[in-house]
Amino acid sequence: MTTLVHQSVPQMMVLTNPIGWHLRQAAVLVKTASRFTSNIIVECCGRSASAKSVIAILGLIAEANGKLCIKATGPDAHEAIHAITSECL
Repeated sequence: MTTLVHQSVPQMMVLTNPIGWHLRQAAVLVKTASRFTSNIIVECCGRSASAKSVIAILGLIAEANGKLCIKATGPDAHEAIHAITSECL
């Protein structure tokens, strides 16, 4: 029996939107993240949230120029990070 081990793929980013997170941007992030089976977490200012929950993402209260860390763990982690960084931020 073979056990697959999935590594965590982190990506640091800066939120460039002048007003920080807003509902439309959070919804795009959640829609993109939901296409993948990997567990995707967004971290900001010592807090973390599932990238598959609009409420959780908005709860981060990320401000303009805030540093974000997007982490994905799972079979499609690399694809998930690429999609999020190119489509959402």
